[in-house]
Amino acid sequence: MSIKSDLENFVSIAEDEVGTTEGKGGYTKYGDEFGDPSGSWCAHFVDWCAKKAGILTTKAMASCPYIPQEGLVPNVYDWYKANRRSLIPKMDTSSANYPKLGDLVIIDNDGETTGTDHIGIVAAVSGKTVTVIEGNSSDMVQKLDYKNLVCDKARISYLCSNNVSY
Repeated sequence: MSIKSDLENFVSIAEDEVGTTEGKGGYTKYGDEFGDPSGSWCAHFVDWCAKKAGILTTKAMASCPYIPQEGLVPNVYDWYKANRRSLIPKMDTSSANYPKLGDLVIIDNDGETTGTDHIGIVAAVSGKTVTVIEGNSSDMVQKLDYKNLVCDKARISYLCSNNVSY
């Protein structure tokens, strides 16, 4: 398979999960898959989708489109940064930093922390709008639109590329 088809499959799997909610006590199948059934699960959602798509990997692999198994958003960010795949997003279609289908975005939910609070999967991009599928968004899987990298109070702070390595 090609990177493009692997990432299309990854996004399709995530889209099929939109609307899934937490169970009793915060239980999710995403966390359960990785030994953390009731923990914070946005990164586990990404891992779960990547595993189903066959692109989840170990930290040792750095080539595209492989996604590292990490349970915490700051660890995901650190892995992409160490492997030269973490970028500052730009909403300019001619930029290499323009989000693409299957990329991951690191989200700052409140503007008061390190900017690595949350994570989502880029499902579509059109002009200056990025559609992101996020696990653990209001305790469910949601598809949200970020216009100029902003959605309500949240802001896309980093782009983790699954399309290109530098």
